[in-house]
Amino acid sequence: GDALTVTVHNIGDAPASNFTVEALDAGGKVIDRKVVTRLAAPLDFVPKTAAVTLSVPGGKYAKVVVDGRNAVREILETNNEAPATVR
Repeated sequence: GDALTVTVHNIGDAPASNFTVEALDAGGKVIDRKVVTRLAAPLDFVPKTAAVTLSVPGGKYAKVVVDGRNAVREILETNNEAPATVR
């Protein structure tokens, strides 16, 4: 498949550990899944990010879902999805 790189941000006050980043097709089926083992908290006010590369067939619509299993306690749960099309 083609590479889809997703940048995941931690904007909380605690590190995030062992959460998934998934690409789903239009029907909701998982195309690819990766686990982020640790993403530090931005306690120094410098953004903390992780680049996650997923394999998605070209021309396929995908929805990217971060922490779809709610493994990480978050202040805001509504910012964990984004649409993406791999060309």
